[in-house]
Amino acid sequence: MQMSFIVTTYNVAPYVEKCLASVLEAARPGDEIIVVDDGSTDATPAMIRHLSRIRDVSPYVWVPIFLGTNTPGGVGIPANIGLRQARGGAVFFVDGDDWIEPKGFKEARRHFEASGDDVMLANYREFDEAMQAAKPPADAFRWGHLAGIDVSAPQPPADEGGRAPLERRLKALAMIAAPWRKFYLRAALETKGLRFAEGPFFFEDNPFHWDVCLGVDRIGFYNQIVCFHRVNRPGQTMMALDRNLLAFFDHYDAIVSRLPELDHDAAACRAQHAAAMDWLVQNMTWHLQRLDPVWYWDYAARAGRTLNGFDAQVWEEDVAPRFEGTAIGATAAQLRTASTAQVVILWQTAEHLKKSRQISDRLAQVETLVGDLQSIGQLTDRLETLRAQAEWEALRKLGLRQAKQG
Repeated sequence: MQMSFIVTTYNVAPYVEKCLASVLEAARPGDEIIVVDDGSTDATPAMIRHLSRIRDVSPYVWVPIFLGTNTPGGVGIPANIGLRQARGGAVFFVDGDDWIEPKGFKEARRHFEASGDDVMLANYREFDEAMQAAKPPADAFRWGHLAGIDVSAPQPPADEGGRAPLERRLKALAMIAAPWRKFYLRAALETKGLRFAEGPFFFEDNPFHWDVCLGVDRIGFYNQIVCFHRVNRPGQTMMALDRNLLAFFDHYDAIVSRLPELDHDAAACRAQHAAAMDWLVQNMTWHLQRLDPVWYWDYAARAGRTLNGFDAQVWEEDVAPRFEGTAIGATAAQLRTASTAQVVILWQTAEHLKKSRQISDRLAQVETLVGDLQSIGQLTDRLETLRAQAEWEALRKLGLRQAKQG
């Protein structure tokens, strides 16, 4: 099966050569390599052109696309442009600052091609640019939750709507939404009309993830590392701590709008609404660890409106117990019951306490340093005294010697 690699780039000049080299190493003759540059203002476009000329890409279909100007939002528009261009039987997305692990990718690709799945989720590693170290992603533990699913066996019959069984959909939805960990059957995307959301917002891979997992007929899993995702680098979307995070609440609204109307007595329907609530609260966990205090009011107001819109029965019976005893569980309860002002005051107080502890720790460090300096000063004084005594003793002995000689 021919693969269409869709590589999206924006101001990733230090990383794009490694990215494209890994794609070439993982690709087979006849595969498409579609590079969509989203109006980079650094050397990225020049490097793409240079790499396309100097590398032996004759066995591949090389398709560079230069948009010329940066499109609104994140990867949505460039990714959709790549999808419109794609002609391969399968699709694999690559961020221009990431790289593929060729051996694991090839193994996972063979499994996907033999499976008949419409989409297959694989594993990956994060690479911390600041620490220069690789680590498992936050959802690595969820592979253990697949123990009850024999991912190598033929899938059970689809549900009454012709879609993947509910259990598989929910397991997939619980995984991190990243598109670059998945193998997609292009025909499934085309048949279902599945595309990224486009607009002046970021994190649009989340509603795409939900649309795919709820829309396709067959979902597979394969616990093999297929790529490395670079994090904690300058200029990265994930580094954005401002109003961009509010997009998650709009994405939640979009996700719920596509779900069947809530029926408390329909287990499958209720489970999907609970999963959407769970997804939002899980993401709020890392939002609040990074949120700039300048945006407390905006974030608390938006979060409060959304969480107050949760169905009370589903929240209290199906979702809230999962977060019992956690910081985000308490925060969600506050956002659902307290006013925005009360929540912000709590957050500001916690921030002040945090800064006070930091100041106290710094003062303790300064006091330790002062003590060390005083000890050094005392040692210096002692050494000066010993030096003076040594000089006086040397002069005394010299005087005695001269007296004897005289």
